[in-house]
Amino acid sequence: MLHTYTETSMPKPLSEFARFCIDILSPYGDITIRSMMGGYALYNHRIIFATIARETLYFKVDETTIPHFKKAGCMPFVYEKNGKKYEMKYYTVPHEALESPTQLQVFFDLAWEVAQKARKKA
Repeated sequence: MLHTYTETSMPKPLSEFARFCIDILSPYGDITIRSMMGGYALYNHRIIFATIARETLYFKVDETTIPHFKKAGCMPFVYEKNGKKYEMKYYTVPHEALESPTQLQVFFDLAWEVAQKARKKA
């Protein structure tokens, strides 16, 4: 799979973890990556489905998929601004899934479905 990132399109070099994520996700689509707010945004066919922040991979979720992620022990992406915490619609990917293509496929499919629904609403 071709990864579309270059030193000119990426303001900062890819971290080792970001490269790892691209490698394990490549079998599931046309995965591209962009630098974003100190982390990275991951796209499949130009639709954002995941983010990397603080060397952690997060998949896009909605009300229908959050229970699957919670059941697997995943945590939401939370950031703090001006003393207030904000929870984003992204959850961590189970550690086991990062080492199991079969498990990763399940969570990727959930995130990809959510990403496509969100794109249609926009």
